[in-house]
Amino acid sequence: MERLRADVSYEPGRIELRLHGDLDLDGAEVLQALITEYEHVERIDLSDVDTIDSSGLFALVQADTRMRLNGVRLTLVPPRESVARIFEWTGLDARLSFLATA
Repeated sequence: MERLRADVSYEPGRIELRLHGDLDLDGAEVLQALITEYEHVERIDLSDVDTIDSSGLFALVQADTRMRLNGVRLTLVPPRESVARIFEWTGLDARLSFLATA
């Protein structure tokens, strides 16, 4: 298991978080701290997330809700296929906004 790390990118008018590692209970705490620190995150890149559990899913839903309250549309860069399945199984693929991929 790899502890969650995040790279923060600032572009004019946009903040992006690129996550690396496991979005589990510990990783969810890291994500929640980042969302508290950066109130206008427009994109979270999940393409380098190794695993995700219910705590991670909940943190993403909370992040989406918080961004909506801040007037920001949060978009997720899809994770690898093995991780993406959990979004399908839980129905969160319809609740959260994912960047279209080719």
